[in-house]
Amino acid sequence: MFRSTFLYLGIFTIFVSIFSLLNILFCYYFDSSLNIKKIYFGSLLVSLLLSAIFIFSNKKYFNEKINFFEKLFLVIIGFFYFPLLISIPYYLSIYDISFINSYFEAISGFTSTGFTILKNTKEIDEPLL
Repeated sequence: MFRSTFLYLGIFTIFVSIFSLLNILFCYYFDSSLNIKKIYFGSLLVSLLLSAIFIFSNKKYFNEKINFFEKLFLVIIGFFYFPLLISIPYYLSIYDISFINSYFEAISGFTSTGFTILKNTKEIDEPLL
């Protein structure tokens, strides 16, 4: 029933991959630390892998229209799934952030609420912010 929803979730995951690639370019342009570059490469690979799995396992449903409940399911799943991908760089960073705190930071950035768990943002690498 929700097969086409996962296809669209895979397509939207490509956008997360593009933003992760932009962060990698930002790191190279401003000569950020090597650890941050590795973290974003890992995040890029995870999002590309998940995108490929969602798209190629559901590509036969590409021409199907999705109904209201599938759209609602896509939004609800996306609200929890995309911050999970965005939280990977926070969790793997050198700042010893727990998974719950990194997920909270990712949801805060995803919804643009502005709340943060980071103590001193001036000492955090700019690509993480």
